[in-house]
Amino acid sequence: MVGDRESLGSLALSLPEVRRFWREQPRMHQLPQREIEADGQPAVATGFESVTGRARVDVVVAQRTFNVIGLYSTCRG
Repeated sequence: MVGDRESLGSLALSLPEVRRFWREQPRMHQLPQREIEADGQPAVATGFESVTGRARVDVVVAQRTFNVIGLYSTCRG
């Protein structure tokens, strides 16, 4: 597991897609990190979810390098 939750959260917040989500959903909270497998390698997923709606964005990074593997956004109303 990524040792420093703030590092992964900061990385995620630096992505343009996540910044756009934050502008559209100013009241959001970070979701817990989860260990997963993506593209055949260990990965970590984290995300942000609107406090006032059901919109969500998830970022998946390689566990060892923090290289972004995927970014998924949903707007559920």
